[in-house]
Amino acid sequence: MNREYLRYGIAAVASIVGAWSLYSGASIYIPAASLLLAIISFVSGTRLRKEIQQKEQAIHELLSEKSNLRSDLDEKQSRVQNLKSDLEQQREKKERFREERKRENQRLKNLKRILKNKGIDTSYLVDKYDSSLYAPVMVLTHFNSPNHNSESEAEVINENLDALDADTLHGATKIIPPRNFDQDVSRKEELRDWFDEEILDGETDLSHRLEFLSIVDINQVFDRDNAEDDDGGYPANTVSDLFDTDTVVPTEELLDILVNSDRISIEDEIRQNVALLAVSSASKQQMDEIISNQTGIQDDLGTLTEIANTDPDRVGTVLSKYGVADSDKLAQSIVQEANRLNDILE
Repeated sequence: MNREYLRYGIAAVASIVGAWSLYSGASIYIPAASLLLAIISFVSGTRLRKEIQQKEQAIHELLSEKSNLRSDLDEKQSRVQNLKSDLEQQREKKERFREERKRENQRLKNLKRILKNKGIDTSYLVDKYDSSLYAPVMVLTHFNSPNHNSESEAEVINENLDALDADTLHGATKIIPPRNFDQDVSRKEELRDWFDEEILDGETDLSHRLEFLSIVDINQVFDRDNAEDDDGGYPANTVSDLFDTDTVVPTEELLDILVNSDRISIEDEIRQNVALLAVSSASKQQMDEIISNQTGIQDDLGTLTEIANTDPDRVGTVLSKYGVADSDKLAQSIVQEANRLNDILE
């Protein structure tokens, strides 16, 4: 039995005893004492009941608050999970973009190797390109050491520089090919945003010192190297040295230049140059092997139309014969490209 009901019971009994005593003519003290006991018991029961109600209310409020806190916590955890999911999707998107840019860089290098084999160098292409070619130049330090960033943090910057095909002019001075730079970036704020996103991957709290970042027009750069060989151990290059070994013209405009070139017939080359069919998917090593053995591979596989009608397994066997590693996937790509180009040229 609850204590407050016990006291209400005592008050009721005391009231009955008092009334009976008064009715039976007992001494006045008995009814008075009974009435006093009834009043005290009733008041005590009421007070106890009120305290219990207050405690029940407090417990109810605590439970309600706990429920609200749990709901808030679940909501925050859901938001955190969504943020993690969004960040993961952004990382995956950046990684796909980075990998695609690496593949594009390799495609351009492959094409450059083929052109060089034909006696066409990068300087010729740049001379043919009469528009500006903007490239960012930076002096970036204080990021590639355990004293500054963790190994994984430093790797973020290194990977992004590699993905952009950054080359070293001297020491910490780097330049990025125009094809890997948004040619519409011009204002200082835009350049800052480009650096934060492309180099730091949005993690602006990474330790680094950007001593200098600016944009130069490759077609307006004059450089000269009359120095004797430096044995100081530090890489040192001119802009022309770097971009003489790479293609800086934007991909979508490079073919237009080649189509209008008086040094090469792109259509004739496509019909009889198997290396061109491997540009989009060959690694550097694979392209080196194909170019080194191009005559033999071409004799075995034939023209563009013949390659388009050749089973990929047969192409892979021929490539393997001439030392081209991992030839199966490359062979499928070559046949697909041959069919695509053959349909265009027919």
